Amino acid sequence: MPAAARSVKELAAAGVVLAMLLSAAAAQHDYGDALHKCILFFEGQRSGRLPPDQRVRWRRDSGLHDGAAAGVRALVLIKSSCLL
Repeated sequence: MPAAARSVKELAAAGVVLAMLLSAAAAQHDYGDALHKCILFFEGQRSGRLPPDQRVRWRRDSGLHDGAAAGVRALVLIKSSCLL
């Protein structure tokens, strides 16, 4: 086999290996980003009186009068300092 043909095959093989390595790197999961999005999702699902530092800007206080028509009184919670 001529040297030029051998070097082309070696270059093609190197390209395949490089493509495999790049695709494996792209398949890695960013668990920090996933956790951030998960917490943000659950913050957006809260109801009641929301804290002023609510990160989901489109979400406002909700459900403040749920059960009022049936005479159910809402449980009022004082700001908690619990961190997850």
